[in-house]
Amino acid sequence: MIEGTPARPVVNHQLPWGGLSSFSYANLDNDVSLPAVTVSTDPAATQWSLRTRFTGHGHNSNDGTYPHCCEWKDNTHYAFANGSQIDAWHIWQENDCALNPVYPQGGTWLGSREGWCPGDLVKDHSIEITPYVAGGQVTLDYDITPVPTNNQGMGGGNYVVNMDLFEYGPSAHTVDAEVYLVKRPTDVGYYRRDNPICTPPLVTLRNAGSAVLTSATFTYSVSGGITNTHTWTGSLAVAQTVDVELPVGSGAFWNGDGNNLFTVTVGSPNGAADQYADNNSYTTHFELPEVFAANFILIYKTNNRPWENTLTITDMWGNVAFGRSNHTANTIYNDTLDLSPGCYTFEFLDTGNDGLSYWADTQQGSGYFRWKANGGGLIENFETEFGRRIYKPFVIGDIVGLNEETLPVSFSVYPNPASERITVVADGVDGVQQLRIMDMNGRVLHDAIWNTSTSGQRTIDIGDAAPGLYVVTLSSSMGTLQQRVIVD
Repeated sequence: MIEGTPARPVVNHQLPWGGLSSFSYANLDNDVSLPAVTVSTDPAATQWSLRTRFTGHGHNSNDGTYPHCCEWKDNTHYAFANGSQIDAWHIWQENDCALNPVYPQGGTWLGSREGWCPGDLVKDHSIEITPYVAGGQVTLDYDITPVPTNNQGMGGGNYVVNMDLFEYGPSAHTVDAEVYLVKRPTDVGYYRRDNPICTPPLVTLRNAGSAVLTSATFTYSVSGGITNTHTWTGSLAVAQTVDVELPVGSGAFWNGDGNNLFTVTVGSPNGAADQYADNNSYTTHFELPEVFAANFILIYKTNNRPWENTLTITDMWGNVAFGRSNHTANTIYNDTLDLSPGCYTFEFLDTGNDGLSYWADTQQGSGYFRWKANGGGLIENFETEFGRRIYKPFVIGDIVGLNEETLPVSFSVYPNPASERITVVADGVDGVQQLRIMDMNGRVLHDAIWNTSTSGQRTIDIGDAAPGLYVVTLSSSMGTLQQRVIVD
C-alpha cells in the first residue's frame, strides 16, 4: 500500500502488447501485432487506469522526403475500450528536445521527435477507464494514424511500447490535496533550465482524494523569511494534477536565514480539513540569482536567420524592461542596460529551435551572446548551441543573491561554419599560447605560437582543409581552451 495515493493499488496488468515491446508502424496500423485483448479485472478493484508509454524510431519512407516515420512523424494514437474510442492523443515533442536540460549534446539532440528526447525522460500518458469496466472485465485495443497510401515505406518505422492496466481499490480519503512537486525554486538538475528564478514559485498540485478538488490554500516561505498564502480554485478530478503559480509581492520574500530552503504546504481542500497530512508539504533547496552592483552590457551577434530571435528582459511581475525582436542578419549588437534595482529574467529565444549555431544546420551560420561589465570584464559567455532559449535571472541592486563573478577569459571562433578562413578571438587571455587546429582523427591543420598580449585576435587561412568538424585549441601553462568549428 502506498500511503497518500488516490486509492489502494490492487494489481498491475502488463498488457500483452506492452512490456517495452517494439512494433513496426505497419503492424501497429494494421492491428497485426496488437489484437484487442480482454482483461479479467480484480473483484477488489473499484478504479482502473491505462498507462501508455511510446517512443517512435526509424527513418523510413519511399522517397526519403521528410517527415520519416516513426521518429520524425507526428502521428495520432487511439485507445479503445469495449469497441468504443475513449481517447486520441499525440506524443510529438515539438519544443521539448530544444529545451532539454541535458545540453548541448552530440548528434541531433534538439530536433522535434515522436515521444522522446535524447537524454530526457519519456512522458507517460494515462487514461481513466473506470466507466468502461463492467461484469469483471474490459476489452482494450489500440490504433494509430494509417500509413500514408502514397508512402508505404513509412510502415518500416517502429515504436517502442509499454502499456499497463492499473487497478485500484477504494480511495483512501475523500478530500486530500497533495503538493506533488516543486518545479521552482529548486536546484534539482532536471529543472535547471528554469532555475534560479526571478519569477513566482511554481508547484504541482495533485488531487489525492475521491472528491473533485475545487479549492485549496497554499502557505509558503523561504527559511527565516516572511510567509505568504494563496488560494487556488478550479476543478481537479481524482489523481489529476495542475501547475500552480504562487504570487510573491516583492523581492523581500527571498530574504531569509541564508539556508535557501523553500517550503510550501497545502491545506483546506474544498474548504474542509485535509484527511491526510503527510503529503501536504514539500521543501526544496535553491540557489539565488547573481547580483550585479551596476548595469552591464549585452554583446551579441546574430546569424543568418535573425527573424527567429527575440530578446526580452522582464521584471519579477512579468513587465518587459528591455527587449528587441527586429534584428538584422550577421550583425553585432551592444546594449548597455539601464535598469532600476530589482530582480529580472533574461531570455533570448530562437523559434527555429537550433540556437545561434548548430553543426547539423550549416545554412544558419553562427552567432554568439556575451555579457560584459561596464569596466570591460566578461560576466557570461553563453553556449551558442542552446536549442530554443538562453535563460538567466539576475539582480540589480541590493536584493539578496550571489555576488557577480567576472570570468577571466573568453575564447571564440567565427564564422562557424567556415570555408576560406576563420578568426580566433581570445578575450582576457594574456601571454604566449599554442594555437592548434586538428580534425577529428587528430591530424593537425594549423600549429603556431601566439602572443595574445600583443593581439587578442588572429585570422587563419583554412582554404586547404577538407570539409568536416575541427577542434581549435588554445593552450598554455595556465590551461586549455577549445572550440569546435565546421568547415564546409
